[in-house]
Amino acid sequence: MRQKKEKEIIGPLFYLVKTMTNFFPYFQPIVDIPTGRIRGYEALARQQLDSGEVISCGPYFANPDTDKSFLLDIDRTVRRKAISAISKMPENTFLTLNISPEWIDQLAPEDSIPTIEMIQEFNIDPSRIIIEITETDGDLEALLRLVNIYRSHGLRIAIDDFGAGYSELGRLVAIEPDLIKLDMRFFKSAVEGGIAHDAVRAIGFMAERIGCDIICEGVETEKEFNFAVECGATLIQGFLFYKPDEAFINPEDPKSFIRKLQKNFLNKKINSEKEHANYYRFILQHAYQIKETIGKNININLTTLPDMPEGFIRFYICNIDGNQLTPNYEYYDERWYEYNDALGMNWSGRPFLYQILAHGDSDARTAITTRPYLDRITRELFQTLGLKIDDKTILLIDYQLLD
Repeated sequence: MRQKKEKEIIGPLFYLVKTMTNFFPYFQPIVDIPTGRIRGYEALARQQLDSGEVISCGPYFANPDTDKSFLLDIDRTVRRKAISAISKMPENTFLTLNISPEWIDQLAPEDSIPTIEMIQEFNIDPSRIIIEITETDGDLEALLRLVNIYRSHGLRIAIDDFGAGYSELGRLVAIEPDLIKLDMRFFKSAVEGGIAHDAVRAIGFMAERIGCDIICEGVETEKEFNFAVECGATLIQGFLFYKPDEAFINPEDPKSFIRKLQKNFLNKKINSEKEHANYYRFILQHAYQIKETIGKNININLTTLPDMPEGFIRFYICNIDGNQLTPNYEYYDERWYEYNDALGMNWSGRPFLYQILAHGDSDARTAITTRPYLDRITRELFQTLGLKIDDKTILLIDYQLLD
């Protein structure tokens, strides 16, 4: 029934709409994880039908046949009502507004900016308004021109749906957003693992480096909440907390629930870190065992090597210039195997090599471990552990990462 109604709504009859009074904003709370408070609200366009039912205006905007002037009237009507509403809320809450790049492309340089006029009309601090720009293949020059106008008036900028459509690092660098809102489908895919998982974590690291916040939307489960926190998100929204509503939620309302989620997250991470630390110590013990067995001899006899635990992949020896001096010695099915493919390769670009050399000068017992990366042969995540054998050679050991 719902689908049928939506099709009727976006059909030819919508042109008969003569008034904008039945269009208004719903507000979805955006929760600040560190404080546990509602820090802001996203304004979402809604329409009330004659039957009293409230529906999303999304179908209007998704339909390419919808009259553009009609869409513009909806957009500005909802935006004005949203800004009027947020002006009555505490000064430390913000409002996010979506802007279509299609409107951006239509603005001439001399045109006034309706959103800025609305902010001035309601005498609201412009830093409380965040403009969400959905990434598209639109005119970047026009987009940057508008972004600069917004910023010159004190508004903040977010890139919406990052990771979907035409998302690209070049636009991120050009816009230098204050916030990055991850695409909902991209985020949910990342929660389940795989390349998307690593990509979202990389985005979190990148956001930290450029000084902007990450917003995860569509959070519906504790698992998704935990992943958002782990990826460095500071802001979060979704049905796990609240659905959009016409009324504002008390900013203090989610605090006890957030603190409970944070406690659960912290306990899980503590247990996980303990498990990883024990695993690392276990691998390190076997690394020292290999080091003691081979001594300074690079001509290694497989029969003299000790058995290795599950998770161990291979070891090899490099000189201080980064050149691999030995084959790869791999251990699986309770046997050692020798492979010459990497013999003679140079690994001077790998951070673990120069870190080992630097730290080994002060303490020959120092072991250095890399960040996790994907093994090109096994297609599994692993880390490399390095031990300095002497002033000329380094022992490198690859081992699988715990889940």
